Amino acid sequence: MKQDRFLIVILISILGLVVLSLVVFFLRGDTQQYGAEDEPQGVLRNYVLALQKDDFQRAYGYLENSTDPIDFDQFQELFLTHRQELARISVRLGSVEKTDRKAVVNLTLIHPANGLFNEGWRENSSALLVQDENGIWKIKRMTYPFWGPDWYPIKTPFP
Repeated sequence: MKQDRFLIVILISILGLVVLSLVVFFLRGDTQQYGAEDEPQGVLRNYVLALQKDDFQRAYGYLENSTDPIDFDQFQELFLTHRQELARISVRLGSVEKTDRKAVVNLTLIHPANGLFNEGWRENSSALLVQDENGIWKIKRMTYPFWGPDWYPIKTPFP
């Protein structure tokens, strides 16, 4: 009889913890906030966060003006169609190498596991930012999937 009560108390405690964890999970708000944009890392962080929040107008504003031929509608369409892929990948910002009005930020893209026995993988990459005449950092190049594969300027081998 005492063993039955002890088992019931344990089961009720476990059920209470499960309910509490579900309540905390669903009531927590979006804790990610935009940060300062006075350094290249801050601009990249805010760019990725804007894409994850579907704030495409803000994300588009972080691009350097010479990123042709992309216009806002193409930009938004690309990221709307790759929304799930963006949500799965994490970005870790690394070291920054600044020279004059340019900065290269080293990145690590963390891809999740796609199977029971797969641990996922990491991809090292970088982003290039330039500082405009007003001292504002803009993204000139970044890695896929946070950048369109056809956004790089086409260089012809002959003048």
